[in-house]
Amino acid sequence: AQGFTVCHQEMLRQSSNVNSFDPLECNHCGHDGPQDYNCCHPGGTWAGMCGDEEMVQRGAAKVTFAQGFTVCHQEMLRQSSNVNSFDPLECNHCGHDGPQDYNCCHPGGTWAGMCGDEEMVQRGAAKVTFAQGFTVC
Repeated sequence: AQGFTVCHQEMLRQSSNVNSFDPLECNHCGHDGPQDYNCCHPGGTWAGMCGDEEMVQRGAAKVTFAQGFTVCHQEMLRQSSNVNSFDPLECNHCGHDGPQDYNCCHPGGTWAGMCGDEEMVQRGAAKVTFAQGFTVC
């Protein structure tokens, strides 16, 4: 637990200037496990362009992994604080769970983590159904 805390504190410290980086816009956060979203992870807008501070300074990377972490987590916080603005018709990215299995609810999809069955939607435990995620993709 301490290692996790130290690493995340360091990532946040390094990325305190994330707002000054804007040669690229992070349109999609990749993921590397549950709740591990980063613009640098596979499927993310910045995948393959990230490194540590030293790599950025010598031009071997455009952005740090810490910046990729911060931009995605800031976006997740922004979205969760504005839940009333959720538009179930807007799916900017379809995730996938195998060949030809695309769904806005799958990992990497715009609605990942917000989906469930009809009953979950009715009781407020989910925003949309997996069926809706399939339909829009």
